[in-house]
Amino acid sequence: MRSSSQHAISWVLASALLLCASSFPQGTPIRSDAIAARGQLDTLCGRVFRRPPTLTASGVGPVRMPITIEELRRICPEARDTNERMEGVPALRLSLWGSLLLATTDAAGLERAKPATGVVTGVLVVGGNVGTAEGVKSGTTLRELRRLFRGPTFVMCDSRLFLVRFRTRPGVQFFFPPLEPCREGRETSQLVGSDTLRVAAIGTFYEID
Repeated sequence: MRSSSQHAISWVLASALLLCASSFPQGTPIRSDAIAARGQLDTLCGRVFRRPPTLTASGVGPVRMPITIEELRRICPEARDTNERMEGVPALRLSLWGSLLLATTDAAGLERAKPATGVVTGVLVVGGNVGTAEGVKSGTTLRELRRLFRGPTFVMCDSRLFLVRFRTRPGVQFFFPPLEPCREGRETSQLVGSDTLRVAAIGTFYEID
């Protein structure tokens, strides 16, 4: 089980990824959801996906932790650096089935101009059709999350809900709009706000010992 300090590390990584995600205009580089509507195939890292893959506690498809950035670049030549848009946490971005995939690394603090290196320690999915095995994806309501899972821990950032994780869905965190950084989260078991809020992004994070 992760300690509170480890969860805090995840918040910092997640905040950097959310900042990166919010810097891209809607639809760029995310492919249109028409991919799914037309029933077409999509590809990621040379693999064909006939339906959207699921996000697990390890990642999405071949984008899995703790793969190294060098290996991810090798198997996913379409991956692009986003570190020039980040705040000290470099990452790679890909897209699949209308979703933006962001993979961050443990090599925090690099200069913005330098490409990402190190080990992938976080995967974030924003928008589109990639989600969990239970069908949770961007747009799912908090009410539906609470119906599916038990043992919620809500992380508040000032007066807004930043994320929620569940005891019965370990390793996965659900983020809510706006996609803005949260440097100091406050944990609570009681929801403050409406359960009609909709998921904006889903992420999983891995701590390097």
